[in-house]
Amino acid sequence: MITDKTVFILGAGASKPYGYPTGRGLRNDICMNFLNRIEKLALDAGWTPHDFEIEVKPIAQDFVQAFYKSSTPSVDLFLASNPQFSGIGKRAIVVSILEAERGSGFREKVDVKLDWYFHLFTIMTRELTEPKTYKRFGENKISFITFNYDRSLEHFLYESLSNRFRAAPEEAIVNELKKIRISHVYGKIDELLWEKRPETHGVRCGTHYRVRPQYDVVIRMQENIKTIHEISGQNQNLKDMISQATKIFFLGFGFAKENLDVLGIPTVLKNDHLIFGTAVDWLEKEIRDIKIVLGKNYNKPVVRDARCLIRRDLDCRKLLREYL
Repeated sequence: MITDKTVFILGAGASKPYGYPTGRGLRNDICMNFLNRIEKLALDAGWTPHDFEIEVKPIAQDFVQAFYKSSTPSVDLFLASNPQFSGIGKRAIVVSILEAERGSGFREKVDVKLDWYFHLFTIMTRELTEPKTYKRFGENKISFITFNYDRSLEHFLYESLSNRFRAAPEEAIVNELKKIRISHVYGKIDELLWEKRPETHGVRCGTHYRVRPQYDVVIRMQENIKTIHEISGQNQNLKDMISQATKIFFLGFGFAKENLDVLGIPTVLKNDHLIFGTAVDWLEKEIRDIKIVLGKNYNKPVVRDARCLIRRDLDCRKLLREYL
């Protein structure tokens, strides 16, 4: 069990071990594959080639070319400065994440040395050894703030807990899972069926994990994706999650200024916060710079403060093994 109030802030690197692209990888996938994929989905849905050429291809082609030539490292940052591409850009995100989801894997299908989901779940359930102790799962004092669009973490926790306690009623398992808060800053492609969101306008919401992409489903899912200008309403909730925590873990997070601003960092950080982060392949100067940014709200420079440990030599799993 995790008894210290802990918040995990997840970037694209946190989902990478499970088959999802990093920010740069998502950019590459969209630039290289979106046009072909969206055309196939449209034709499979009954569109004529002529209708696709007239109604979808021009805007899709314009978006891909502009994004490619912009040299912008992430699609969300590109859409923030180009709202005219919001609809088609969100569609491109959904198509790429759905493709990654279909090929994603967990447990023995991933590198055990990088599998931090498995490690975290083990810690969360270590003391839950009797049949009815699943009722204590929600007592773990953790929450997640993720900048990722995928729902792999939710799927993994549901699948793991429901199989760990096979005799437990599904409703009871879901109730425990919902006690673990997972906030997607920019949205996620869709809720899973077990999350049971009420129907909207007569349309059933939620889909199975690894759902087969269909054009009408992609169109619906794109509404779940948000740009940085569309999320101001939830900022205070995110800031509260951070300020109320004892430990803060940045996992696979790039520390982009626009994302730190959304979280209210460094303003929400307190002197008694314990901060840990991965910085695989970062230079020492880059780590020093981000420590200075994180320390601006401290009484002394956090770059010399043992309460903030940003490690270039530890991936997500190793960081948790060392400090969680």
